[in-house]
Amino acid sequence: MNAKCTVGLTLGILGIIISLTIVGIVFSFIFLTPAIILMHLGLKEYKKNTNKSSNFIIVILTLSYITNLCSLGIIIALIVTESISHYREYKKENRIELAQVSQKKQITSKSKSPSHTLAIIWKADKTPLSKNDTEILMKIGECSDDWNRSLTPMVLQYLDPNVTGDDWLEQSSISMGKARNVLLRMETNYKLLNDKGARETLKPFIDVNKDLLHHYTRLQQAVIAGNSDIQPSIMKDLKDTVEIKNIHGLNIVKRTKAALGNEYPNAYLDDLLKSYVPM
Repeated sequence: MNAKCTVGLTLGILGIIISLTIVGIVFSFIFLTPAIILMHLGLKEYKKNTNKSSNFIIVILTLSYITNLCSLGIIIALIVTESISHYREYKKENRIELAQVSQKKQITSKSKSPSHTLAIIWKADKTPLSKNDTEILMKIGECSDDWNRSLTPMVLQYLDPNVTGDDWLEQSSISMGKARNVLLRMETNYKLLNDKGARETLKPFIDVNKDLLHHYTRLQQAVIAGNSDIQPSIMKDLKDTVEIKNIHGLNIVKRTKAALGNEYPNAYLDDLLKSYVPM
């Protein structure tokens, strides 16, 4: 690898490690964005000089970037909606009068309740969502971070040349077991969701996670069989699946921004949309 690839890989691994915590997801983009750009430029030079291509690392970094993007959008939505809900309760209990605050800036609008906000984000048929559907969507949102956390160790070890095949297979079994449990939680909650519109919006996320898990399983089987010829095909399938998840993830971020409206700071969401690097 050339210098750009080395620096890009180092930044990418740091970004993935940092994203293991909820707070770290916010700062992971500082590392992942330049990592993807450097890897993209470095691999172009590598292909030009050697006539060989290797896009799997870019696929992994992009997958981590998009997963973090989706997680962050959902986390922001949950934090804001929870804060609004608590504020409303506090105001009711203490009978606070906000005489100097304009009607536009008051957080008393029915449309800003968690059930309304999540209805916009997930394109629900019913607004507001029922209490049951609101709680279910919040639980499914929590699964997103767990999904990323479960697969990250397997990805990091795959990129580490010092990790043996047997050690990677052991970690991949653990990681994929956890990922399957997360996917099962998603599917279980999905089946309990009543709103048809929200179900239709959520289903592609579950389907794309199934596809990703399928491709990781294929990669695991290829390593077990010592079959390196099939890995380029698996890489292409992973990249295609990442692009699909990318589309859905960016739409969620855009709807989150729209749902929050002008009453809340959207600068960070704007930065996320501007900083996206299409691969």
